[in-house]
Amino acid sequence: METQSVELKAGEQALIGKMMVKNTSGTAVTLECTGQGAVLHQSEIVNSDATATFAMKVYYVVMNIYIEGDEGLAKWRDSFLTLMNLAIESNVPSMVEIMTEIGDALVLGNFRSALNACLKLIAREVELEQQAGMDVPVAAE
Repeated sequence: METQSVELKAGEQALIGKMMVKNTSGTAVTLECTGQGAVLHQSEIVNSDATATFAMKVYYVVMNIYIEGDEGLAKWRDSFLTLMNLAIESNVPSMVEIMTEIGDALVLGNFRSALNACLKLIAREVELEQQAGMDVPVAAE
């Protein structure tokens, strides 16, 4: 079984499995979680309103797959494939490369790795937009 340590600052919330937990103490606490399931700090959780950019749409889909596991993969697969096709059509090799990395991780069941790769996609999107002189809303940091 997988063991993961989660540090929560005072007042911070996190999703652990299917539960939201909140540190109500006045100091940081470290939780040791054993088993399988999503672990997301509140700052890593986005809702559909935060999907203003392509990369954030991908992050939202992959985040839901990570939270829901194999059932989420079945539910969100078509959404991911639609976004993958958009990446291919964009003809931006660096975006396609990162999307392929995300897709490979999803196929292997490494949902957390896929979510982490989404952060690379977000960073690359910001770089490309800055190079083009456009203003990009940054949602998940």
